[in-house]
Amino acid sequence: MSVKTIDIVQAFALGNGDPFFIAYAKKNGHTTLNRFHSDCLGWTTVATLTAKANAAQACPVMLAADHAFLVVA
Repeated sequence: MSVKTIDIVQAFALGNGDPFFIAYAKKNGHTTLNRFHSDCLGWTTVATLTAKANAAQACPVMLAADHAFLVVA
């Protein structure tokens, strides 16, 4: 996903403090889940998915310290 196509970025942390962010493109619903490196020198894509296109919000919801799900609406 190129920087030009990202419409929503949402950061969050799991219970152990691991920093993540999601990046969402409205045009096609392309979404990536990314984990920041502990040295703050970049990130690794953990997962990709196609969500609902043209959503206004993308919000990770924490269920437990190590479980979350993504709401795209």
